[in-house]
Parts: sequence; structure tokens; C-alpha cells
Amino acid sequence: MVHWPGVVDRSAAGLSRGQAGCGTPDPGCGIRVDYQVDSGGRNLVGYIVDTYGISVVFTVFAAVALIAGLVTIFFAIETKGRVLEELSP
Repeated sequence: MVHWPGVVDRSAAGLSRGQAGCGTPDPGCGIRVDYQVDSGGRNLVGYIVDTYGISVVFTVFAAVALIAGLVTIFFAIETKGRVLEELSP
């Protein structure tokens, strides 16, 4: 199975993205932010790639995009040329 471990950015730029620390590369300094929330999606994609191939991942992505487009076409309201007061309920 493909494993993509989470990467923790310990640079100063990483601190501005919510990774608390003291600004040094010392792993014991500050709070480490793990990406456990995202691990389910990565594991699922890794399983699909190993079992069925990469084309299935892109096919599922295309199907989700198509469904989102159809929902937008049929259920979204047209906003071109209309003011906010006219659109809000």
C-alpha cells in the first residue's frame, strides 16, 4: 500500500500557517501539528491506486466534478446583473 506521511513545515513560513513553535527547527520546541484529519483521504487514495490503478482516481474525480456541475446548473440561481438585495431572501 502506498503511504504518504504528513510533512510538518518547521520554517518561519510554517508558523504563519498555524504550526505553533518558537521558530527554530528543534522538534521539541512548541506544538507539533499533525495532519491526522487528512490521513483518511490519503489512505483511501493509496488503496485505490494500489488496487485499481491511478485512472480510477481520476475517473472518480471527474465524476464528482460532473455531479457538482450538474447541481450548479439545475439548482443555482443566476446572479449576473442583479444586486445583492434582489438575491437575498
